[in-house]
Amino acid sequence: MKIPFLYTLELKIRNVSLLLKNLPKILKYKFLLGKANKISVPDSIYKNLKLKIRGKNNTVTIEDTKILYKAEINISIYGDNNEIRIGKNFSLSGKFSITMGQQHPNFEPGVSKSSVIIGENTSVEELVYVTYNSNTSLHIGDSCMISTGVNIFNTDAHPIIDIETGKVINKIRGIDIGSHCWLGKNSTILKNTRIANDCIVGWGSVVSGKFDTPNCVLAGNPAKYVKTGVTWDSNGTKYGYIDNKE
Repeated sequence: MKIPFLYTLELKIRNVSLLLKNLPKILKYKFLLGKANKISVPDSIYKNLKLKIRGKNNTVTIEDTKILYKAEINISIYGDNNEIRIGKNFSLSGKFSITMGQQHPNFEPGVSKSSVIIGENTSVEELVYVTYNSNTSLHIGDSCMISTGVNIFNTDAHPIIDIETGKVINKIRGIDIGSHCWLGKNSTILKNTRIANDCIVGWGSVVSGKFDTPNCVLAGNPAKYVKTGVTWDSNGTKYGYIDNKE
């Protein structure tokens, strides 16, 4: 058994060592980027964070976060006046990538006034989010669970034009995923999709459109309602699930 005082001292030494090891990255993110952008993340996750910003007046806020040792958060922003905010008690066990805009002649000067907002108590195993459009949004509610290989594409990457009118017909607005939603392995969420609270997206599904009925299961390509009147729980010991009895 460790003596409480010595154990507390050991933890403090570890924290100081971690801080010193990541000090160059902390200084870079907090001071160099801080001249034009506001970066607010826990010091404990700097070793797991890769941040690239080309632009000004962008805000990245990550509150208290549980990150496994090999987990990674990769954030790339090309543009101005964008916001990323991840709420309290966020947990990550794999890779989480956010790309807003891209450094390419066809996409200059980058995105503007786009946002990614994730609520509290949400867990991610592996997620890729991409938008190449200004004035877009991704909102994920509280207490969601996102499996591995999940992709959210809030863009078509290129314009599609109506020949007769000359107008762009694939405008990008926003994606809204409600609270307590479970996105299954290898699922894909496409632009302008809305998913109601307490829904499940099946393995490998491709979701596009408005699904405003809560407590449902969406599955398929394209995804459709396959079951309603359900909920889910991340704890396999509840309801006798692990016992697997009748």
